[in-house]
Amino acid sequence: MPENLLTNKSADLWHDLQQMLNTFLLKHKLTWNYQVNLDVPRDQAYEQWLKDCSRNSHEVDQLVVELIEKGTLGELDSELRYFVSARIAAASDLLKLLSFVHGGQLVTLFHVASDDPKLVLRYLLLEWWHGRGVFSVFDRIYDGKLHQGLT
Repeated sequence: MPENLLTNKSADLWHDLQQMLNTFLLKHKLTWNYQVNLDVPRDQAYEQWLKDCSRNSHEVDQLVVELIEKGTLGELDSELRYFVSARIAAASDLLKLLSFVHGGQLVTLFHVASDDPKLVLRYLLLEWWHGRGVFSVFDRIYDGKLHQGLT
């Protein structure tokens, strides 16, 4: 593999962002547990997930921006807390996949276009969430529940 494809600067940023997200989860006790209905076909469960996500989407977007800018959140009801934490956990999972160890160093193939962690977090927790994250979280929840039911 050509070494010029790999960068450790971007890998370090991915790692630092993941650590920031994990700190948010621990600091704010942002736990999450969504009960997906396995008694209905997947597409119906999927529709319900999207409805649940969109119900408070604007408010959750604002809370995510507040968290990124201020580093803290006020009191939240359990539903808002769940959807904020779902975004954070999903983005953290994505960031784990973006880097790997090569030659004893953390590297990545995925270069970051900005060195501004807040800007990158905004794109992850807002744009990526709405464009892909919301779907990947459903897949993870549904497949996980389905797997639990089989074992």
